[in-house]
Amino acid sequence: MSENAEVSAIFCYRLISPGGQCTEWTQTGVLNLSSAEGKYRMGGWEKVMGKTLLEAEYVEFDRFLIEFSITVMKDPLVTCSDLLSPQVKLPPPELSTDFADLLESKEWADMTFCVQGEAFPAHRVVLAARSPVFRAQLCGPMMEKDGPSVIVEDMLPDVFRALIHFVYTDCLVLPFDGFDDEDRKEIVRHLLEAADRYTIEKLKLICEATLCSCLDVQTVATTYALADQHQCMASPTILGEVMASQDYENLKRKSSSTALEILESVCKFPKI
Repeated sequence: MSENAEVSAIFCYRLISPGGQCTEWTQTGVLNLSSAEGKYRMGGWEKVMGKTLLEAEYVEFDRFLIEFSITVMKDPLVTCSDLLSPQVKLPPPELSTDFADLLESKEWADMTFCVQGEAFPAHRVVLAARSPVFRAQLCGPMMEKDGPSVIVEDMLPDVFRALIHFVYTDCLVLPFDGFDDEDRKEIVRHLLEAADRYTIEKLKLICEATLCSCLDVQTVATTYALADQHQCMASPTILGEVMASQDYENLKRKSSSTALEILESVCKFPKI
């Protein structure tokens, strides 16, 4: 009866005999009703009663009585959030921290990677869960060949350390001690190659974004060659998005370079 009201309701009904006896309650599910939509029309009921039983038990003077009950469901006086103490605060996620501690402690490690003479203990199941290449290498036919120790060729220890840390924590942590900005850029380039080697796509995207953010005249040719080698941003569509960015326009204004001209030419003539 209220205007612009929306409620949920349950309705029940039963037949009343002349002697006051009742049938069992029959109940529907919850109905959502709105006064803005006008009267709610309900058609038919799937349960029926035989005419003989109806006339014998419930009909008197060609009439029968139906008792109809409607229950309007209001909002609860106490919500679930009210039951929680305002002083109780959920701690931040701890999964990545726990796995970082597991990697650092080397506890239960069942294999070792050897990178330029430096040993990296690791857990086979974690690596297999995070990389299809690790899964094939550590849990497939190559497992017996490699055994518990795997030698990693053509990779720097700092790069492999960052790679393994990302595998365990999903976070990229680059070395800072003794490294300047150019050294860290070089680490990112090598890390992009490592992510591509082990098919860790998220890390690969992070490295791409990092290299794009520090693109300049000195690095544009090297970055493009690296991206082309590892199928990162060499497609005309993605490369076109890079060249349409404000950072690229700023780069062109600061310096006119033959490398930029070559890059734009490659975008206009895609590979076949």
